[in-house]
Amino acid sequence: AAGQIGLVINTAKTKSMFINLEQDDILLSGDRIEAVNSFVYLGTTVTSTTSTSEEVNTRLGKASAAFSALRNPLWNVRGVSTKTKLRVLDTTVLPVLL
Repeated sequence: AAGQIGLVINTAKTKSMFINLEQDDILLSGDRIEAVNSFVYLGTTVTSTTSTSEEVNTRLGKASAAFSALRNPLWNVRGVSTKTKLRVLDTTVLPVLL
């Protein structure tokens, strides 16, 4: 039905994942859909084991990088108030972590 109006599934970009189940091959128009154990969806890592440890580690790494990027231009500057530094932390680092 979708093909009749010009919509086509790109099987090279399409992935499949089974949650807590053994993965079976999926064929679509004769092409095998690749089975994966994890993928990133809207910035969040989803795994087939439903474990959140990989996502937590990824977010900690990104937050650490964001914090480190502000070290010299902001944290080590004496002329910037602590209140301003905390506002920058709240708006740049914490959203990455949470």
